[in-house]
Amino acid sequence: MVQSAPLVVVNHLGEALGSALSAHPCKPIVETASTPDRPWAIREDANILITGTLPGWRDAPEQAPSELSNLGWIQTISAGVDIFPRWLLSGRLVSTGRGLTASLVAEYVMAAILRMQKPLELTAVRGNIWNSTPLGAVAGQRLGIAGFGAIGAEILQRARAFEMDVSILRREPPAEAPAGARYCSDIEELIGWADHLVLALPSTAESRNMLNRSRLLSARTGLHLINISRGDLLDQEGLIAAIDAGRIRCATLDVTDPEPLPIGHPMLTHPKILITPHNAWTGGDWKAAFTARVLRGLDAYANGDKPDFQVDVERGY
Repeated sequence: MVQSAPLVVVNHLGEALGSALSAHPCKPIVETASTPDRPWAIREDANILITGTLPGWRDAPEQAPSELSNLGWIQTISAGVDIFPRWLLSGRLVSTGRGLTASLVAEYVMAAILRMQKPLELTAVRGNIWNSTPLGAVAGQRLGIAGFGAIGAEILQRARAFEMDVSILRREPPAEAPAGARYCSDIEELIGWADHLVLALPSTAESRNMLNRSRLLSARTGLHLINISRGDLLDQEGLIAAIDAGRIRCATLDVTDPEPLPIGHPMLTHPKILITPHNAWTGGDWKAAFTARVLRGLDAYANGDKPDFQVDVERGY
């Protein structure tokens, strides 16, 4: 059914998006509140919420603080929805930014692998000092990808160009693996096989603490662990133990639990752990792509249809 009264949109993602929403042909009422401290405190007549993984969501109350019976559609810029309270998502259409920055995250993963195999900064000539330590190869290295959505597909494409040997773990694999890859049956098989293991899964009840201490200590010797998903997939103390035991070579982490880590956390100064500030997704013109996605979703919602990239709230992705 086509909306008769003006739609009310609460936008947490800045004035530029707010202006684009206001110019939409359905003439919505748009309220823009950038990075609010209490993002759940939205007007009760809101029909649509455009938001992201704002820090304030971590402090959301366990119960809805007000009646939001008019709220029918939530669009988040993030691919994951684990940060949001369940009461916000349940019984509503929920769309994500799935795939918008997949190519950028895949580039980060390849940069992490190249940094390990080709550490140019360690062999750079300084003055007349020559370090003749040979570099490693990428071709023929074993790459495990745990989780195979949009990001996993982009990683595979780049890994094939480098002639890597790729195995994939997916909750529900189709009958045939994509060209250039094979499927693993479980995480134990993948972690015992890979030279480089990428965590690219959403945070769900099933995946949290997937890489526990026991599994980390059973990894293929020399494993390079890369986490670009969520920090709670990984037992961080177990990771340190596995590195110090010589089982895991090193780790590249764009996510931690919590974010940021508290001052003095041993991972912050560990020589074999590189932590970046959850910025693997940055770069490129993803903002324009997100705005276009939101406007297409608004087209659909104003005409009584479902916007694309819906989440199954029960499954968590």
